[in-house]
Amino acid sequence: MRAIGFRAEPKAVHYAVIDVDSDAKVVSDHGKFHPPTTYDEAESLKWYRAHIIQEIEKHQPDSAGIRFPEVFGRKGVTSSDFRRLRIEGVILEAIASAGVSAFGGAMGPISSAIGATSAKAYKERGEVRGMDWSKCNDYCKEAALAALASMGKQ
Repeated sequence: MRAIGFRAEPKAVHYAVIDVDSDAKVVSDHGKFHPPTTYDEAESLKWYRAHIIQEIEKHQPDSAGIRFPEVFGRKGVTSSDFRRLRIEGVILEAIASAGVSAFGGAMGPISSAIGATSAKAYKERGEVRGMDWSKCNDYCKEAALAALASMGKQ
């Protein structure tokens, strides 16, 4: 089984591809992409959509996950928060357009989907459930957790 996970920032998207074969989990690909800086917001969102679909076609996942922001403990919303939310909406639409099963959630729902008390605690470790992710940064790890969560929602 294969899944892809996404974690958006206001000006970039991180992704991680997880392959599971007989209980062995592997981060088979990961990366970060962003549109040209000369693009306005509408052009950027169009670029993200095309790039997300390209990644889905390249990796042929069975499911996809998106790590959404937390909704509590915030002291206001900034324009970058809105930018991130719009990018996440485009990611969700692109996944659906590609015909792939989608899961989206903040760390709480991700924790529930993978059967963990706290998925956030995994970020501090060099591995998660036997899967080495020592070469991933925190955003890549969150994308990988979203991918794992999408597998649980199959």
